[in-house]
Amino acid sequence: MNVLPIHAIGLEALQRATYDAQRNARKIAAAVRQETSRPVEMAPPLIGLMQDRQQAQAAARILKTGDEMMGTLLDVLA
Repeated sequence: MNVLPIHAIGLEALQRATYDAQRNARKIAAAVRQETSRPVEMAPPLIGLMQDRQQAQAAARILKTGDEMMGTLLDVLA
């Protein structure tokens, strides 16, 4: 099955969001494991996780749009 360019874009965006979310989650886990008396800056990875969620949601909308386009194309060709 061929992948439409819009599907490739959506999949790439979803993969990037997943990778970035994992990276931010590792940063948070590492900060929690640290036993230090110094304050640990948690805001950047937490903000990053929220941005990653938004990126994943946008990627899902791209994929949904691609599916709708494919369905419309099949309807036209049928």
